[in-house]
Amino acid sequence: ISSAASDVYKRQTLDTLYRSDSNYVGPFIAALNDSSFLVMKYGLLGLINRNPCLAAESSQAFEGLNEGDLHRYISKAYSECGGTQYLPFFITAASEAKGVDAYIINSDFTKFAKKNGNEESYDGLVKAVSNTALYGDSWYARYSALQGLEAAQSFYESGLKGLSEIKEPSSKEIEAIARFRSKKANLSALIDEAKELNSEGDGVLFID
Repeated sequence: ISSAASDVYKRQTLDTLYRSDSNYVGPFIAALNDSSFLVMKYGLLGLINRNPCLAAESSQAFEGLNEGDLHRYISKAYSECGGTQYLPFFITAASEAKGVDAYIINSDFTKFAKKNGNEESYDGLVKAVSNTALYGDSWYARYSALQGLEAAQSFYESGLKGLSEIKEPSSKEIEAIARFRSKKANLSALIDEAKELNSEGDGVLFID
């Protein structure tokens, strides 16, 4: 059997298993060691569907591989699992991605930040997608970046509201209030600038 025919058979087998209701993960884990990147992606997708954190853990070995769209599957695994150990991947990937890749990575990064629900993740999101929101190479890249910024803004607003309701805040809480106010104000200005820059042409979706 030829290598190409073997890959087709493996993908068909994995596809059949993926569509089943079984929680069996063995074949998908085995697929991650296959020589075919396409088979690896099928394996990773099946694993994400069944055990996203196992998929995320397994994906770390592939971060350095620059083959096709494998990084999109890694991004999906990390966003489904969460965990700040995967934050550096998103910061780097979102800062470098363009076009459709940027749309996917930015969307996954936003989902990842919501999954974690912490300041560190949202700070990383803002840092990584701000330039894309302003100057991204496509409207959908800029749009997904703007969605990420707005999600961060909501997080800062919520955090500030909770802290402001404390009757006798500690010194650390007072510092946090000042920090959240500063981040909220800076982010509001950035979002307004992004909407203004993209209010014409292919950025029409940004108009309020």
